[in-house]
Amino acid sequence: MSAQTQNSQLTMSFASAAKHVQKEISDKLSEDQLLTLYGLYKQAMMGDCPFQRPGKDEPPNILARWKVWADAKGLSKQQAAVQYIATVMSYDPAWQPPGGSSVSSSAAAAAAASASSEDPPAGAAAPAVT
Repeated sequence: MSAQTQNSQLTMSFASAAKHVQKEISDKLSEDQLLTLYGLYKQAMMGDCPFQRPGKDEPPNILARWKVWADAKGLSKQQAAVQYIATVMSYDPAWQPPGGSSVSSSAAAAAAASASSEDPPAGAAAPAVT
């Protein structure tokens, strides 16, 4: 399977996972689980967090969001997308990415093959974090 096909599958799986979180399971997840997904989503879409740590006068949820994104620093966008998909699968074992488990293997291979690529994996909506 070509790297381009693997990246395409990763993009589709990532978008599907984000949509599943937003529409199906966000109300069933804890705040910590949603924050974990938020950090991986932001890393997958934008790369390393470009913002400095929020100040003490910022609301606590702003600091929490910054922290989970900053914790993902150093992961490539593809690696973050693969971790996002795996995390969604762990939170909802009944959900499978499009194409089943072969997509997960392909996504991991694509992440390894494209770790230096800077293209975002998908145009999916970020999980809601309140």
